[in-house]
Amino acid sequence: EGTAVVIDSTHVKANASNDRCEVVTVTKTPREYLRRLEEEACALNEQKQRSGKKRGRKAKEEPEQKREVRSLTDKHAGQMGRTGKPKGFHHLAHMAVSPAHGVILNVVATPGNVNDFEPCVECIAGAKKRHPEITEAAADAGYDFAEVHRGLSELGITSFTPIHPRIAHNNKGCFTTEQFAYDPVTETYRCPAGKCLRFAFVSMSDYHKIYLAKTADCQACALRSQCLSPSRRFRTLSRPLDHEFTEQAHARVGTKRYKELQKLRSIWSEGTFALLKARHCLGRAMRRGKENIMEQLLMAATAVNIKRLVLAAR
Repeated sequence: EGTAVVIDSTHVKANASNDRCEVVTVTKTPREYLRRLEEEACALNEQKQRSGKKRGRKAKEEPEQKREVRSLTDKHAGQMGRTGKPKGFHHLAHMAVSPAHGVILNVVATPGNVNDFEPCVECIAGAKKRHPEITEAAADAGYDFAEVHRGLSELGITSFTPIHPRIAHNNKGCFTTEQFAYDPVTETYRCPAGKCLRFAFVSMSDYHKIYLAKTADCQACALRSQCLSPSRRFRTLSRPLDHEFTEQAHARVGTKRYKELQKLRSIWSEGTFALLKARHCLGRAMRRGKENIMEQLLMAATAVNIKRLVLAAR
């Protein structure tokens, strides 16, 4: 019942020894969303090159590689190292829950070292495929990413998340990005002194649009000490691609509907995980491998759903 869904994840201890592991070098395959961003970033940079205004930055040709600790017992588990969370090899159970009666609509299993927001759209899309009436989704601040807001928007779903306390790119004590007025029509920022920062290129390392002020404007500015460190000659700003989706989501923070859904999220997401771990064997993986952990999640979710459907029918 209803049009809303709440989502969160919980860790499930892997059926694997933390001591039986190896350090491996893996090639990081970009997610579909990042591939889309790279295409958009390349197109914008090529457009800048053709205009002759600024030289664009090219994408990296070599695939990114990183070193990670992998379990020798369960290769589908991931080493968790989050603050306030248990260390060692875990799986993550991502669940979309209806806040009307607490019925679990979809589950997704990932290794414990995957960010919560990455499978969010996939999980909710699976729920919406079976329940097309879903038009709202609530999550905690860990899901406040443009990838989530854009993905849900494309599904016709309005996202409700708190603002993530990520550190701004600005120097401490300087004017923040929020104090610069953005004009989407002219693709420019206006600084507190009224000067213009124009779009220059897209950084391919993090897919941020870079905006630059003129050196002459900054050198002669009366507010220079409040905006720049002594060693910098002009101000720069960075704006993530798809940031407009994040801005739209942040505008909903504090609204009546936002408060309603966040309260329901804390009840049904966190409460459901507590129930699953206390009464339905989700504290630890019984077997190894992704298929087995998915089977365990589905069986546990089915048990909870049968109870809640019976209660809702009374």
